[in-house]
Amino acid sequence: MNRKLLSRIQFRCKDHRVSEGIKNLSMKLYENDLHEILNEPDKEVVFEDLMQWMKKRI
Repeated sequence: MNRKLLSRIQFRCKDHRVSEGIKNLSMKLYENDLHEILNEPDKEVVFEDLMQWMKKRI
């Protein structure tokens, strides 16, 4: 992914996080995945990452 686009995504996420009062936000991009990451061929990796993320915070 090009750096300019990634920078714009990070800025927008940070902007929304602050305006909505969100205190714990992470972003991970999965190469070759599109918009429906829970239905992509590598969905097991995504689910495992989500579980690890939640376990760290609960």
